[in-house]
Amino acid sequence: MISIYKREKLKKLSEYTDTPDGAISLFEGLSLVDYIVAGETVCISEHRQPCKNCLGLLNVAKVVANEGHWKMKDAFKCLAEHVQPCEACPEKITNNVNETCNKPKMCSDPINMANYSSQHAKRKFLQMPLAAINVKSGSKESETFLVDKHANLTLLRSLLQKLLEKRQDNNLLNMETFKALIESCSSDAEREKLRFTVAETTGLSQRQLTNQFGISNCINRKARIEHALARALEIRKNVEKLSQIREQAVLMSLGFDVAEIDSDDSSSESESDPDVEVENDLILQQSLTKRVPTHQYCENEEELDTATALFQKCKTQKLLSCLKDNHFNWISF
Repeated sequence: MISIYKREKLKKLSEYTDTPDGAISLFEGLSLVDYIVAGETVCISEHRQPCKNCLGLLNVAKVVANEGHWKMKDAFKCLAEHVQPCEACPEKITNNVNETCNKPKMCSDPINMANYSSQHAKRKFLQMPLAAINVKSGSKESETFLVDKHANLTLLRSLLQKLLEKRQDNNLLNMETFKALIESCSSDAEREKLRFTVAETTGLSQRQLTNQFGISNCINRKARIEHALARALEIRKNVEKLSQIREQAVLMSLGFDVAEIDSDDSSSESESDPDVEVENDLILQQSLTKRVPTHQYCENEEELDTATALFQKCKTQKLLSCLKDNHFNWISF
């Protein structure tokens, strides 16, 4: 088995045979399961581990062997963007979920999917004993699936066609509903988010989205939305941090030791008494109602020195100063 594997690897496997049934690999002599066993054995014994190239291709072969098929573009995307072996993408095939994997991009050097082409993917995947068959369902454009080259390709095409038709029947969103939703949006931002949601959840290709919903340039739209989401999350974290700093500044102006309060909170987090919490809230509320206005002149030098020392302990002295200048109005800040 190992000798056959090495012999076939000497061929120019980037080339393949085009037939009426689809593109078929030139690899001969081994079944897909035997190819996986031989490939893992040779890789472990001869390649430096971990071998990213062999690991990714063998993972694709394993998914096809276990599931019977894998959409070629999804396999290429998984191989290009995810650390292998990826478990999330094969689970979607098992559960018959018609959407792309949402696993975070963990590959250090991901491939730009905007440059994806079926010819490039075929030259890569058909170095293994696989076949790439085109399946067309209804009036939609055909989709390419990777299958075992030794399987009955005609039967597989028929079964995959029925699978695609079933997925389309389950697609409840039509053009009329989509237009109504677009018109109900009150801003361009809402319309962009709606288009992004439709493009991500339907699992349709760029051409299908353009023909069915009029959504074009999906790759750039997706990049803008993802950037906006990341920016919104960053702003939310900063707002929460500023709010926490404001609370600490108020406590410090009342003479409380913020560091001591934080340590007490962390130590009693798992064993909190509801009655004690209510009592502490009442004490804090009474202190807030009786506190001296922020800009009132302080005649007691000892109190002033204490407040200054407490203020210097805070790591965010500059932010606190700015907040006080704005009367603790973090929105204005």
